[in-house]
Amino acid sequence: MQDHKATKRNEVEWVKDELVPLLHHLGFRRIDSIHGPLEAGRDIVVADHDRFGLAHHDCIQAKDGNLSARSETAELRSILFQLSTAYETPYRDPSAGTEHKIRTVYLIVNGGITDAAKNILYSKTGGWLRIVDKTQLEVAGYAGRVQTENNVSMAARAMWLEVSDNIDTWKGCSLETHAGAELVLPLYSLETSATKRLFEVACDVSHLADVLVLNHLRRAASSANSILGKIPLGPNANESVTNAVNTMRVAYETYSSIAEDVERIYEGISNSPFPLPGARYPKFSERPDPSEGAEENEC
Repeated sequence: MQDHKATKRNEVEWVKDELVPLLHHLGFRRIDSIHGPLEAGRDIVVADHDRFGLAHHDCIQAKDGNLSARSETAELRSILFQLSTAYETPYRDPSAGTEHKIRTVYLIVNGGITDAAKNILYSKTGGWLRIVDKTQLEVAGYAGRVQTENNVSMAARAMWLEVSDNIDTWKGCSLETHAGAELVLPLYSLETSATKRLFEVACDVSHLADVLVLNHLRRAASSANSILGKIPLGPNANESVTNAVNTMRVAYETYSSIAEDVERIYEGISNSPFPLPGARYPKFSERPDPSEGAEENEC
């Protein structure tokens, strides 16, 4: 027979040493670990913001080990009671004294859970319940990200250096297609992996206009990258080469035209404080109005 005290101790250690760090890795804005007599069926309460910047609160009931029930056992009835209590009891923020309704309850099991147990739990609760097992925890560990000032700033710097290097490389390409011309093309991909990374870590905290600029950059780079694989290398020019090179030239012009905006995004992120929870960076991609500088010079 398993020692209940040992199981409880292991569960607390797992929550503290593994689950809470994972929640930080996933980027939750606030994590309150309340494992104790006042938990109301909740081990952890997390706060986050939706796309409109509005705060919402979710809670977690953690179970260490497997949940292998194949029928409505006493264990499942106890879990159901805890889950319902967690959802129905408002959460009082200890720092502000304010009450918040729980939006979603997560049952996180550090092990396997049978389909029968899942079906019973879902059938006895509402759409507010989500079940996460060991497999999903492993996926979350790979998929999660933490949006911090440091990694956003580093990704922005890597993005701008990569864009600058790609533009220089692109300018060195020979795009002539007359008979006998040999195409000189980059030997490596123009895909902006650093821009992808910035897009991943900074998208939620960047102004929509800047996000659109980054998206245009990704598309232009992807377009040019795909064209590189379609141009037959060699001295013999033909219609397909001409069409491909013309398309590549358009992609390059698009890429180059937003380079200044990309630089402004990089400098803006580097020189501005990281947004507060629920807030965004201001728009960095807007080009200065030439008339404003002219007025200053006249003064």
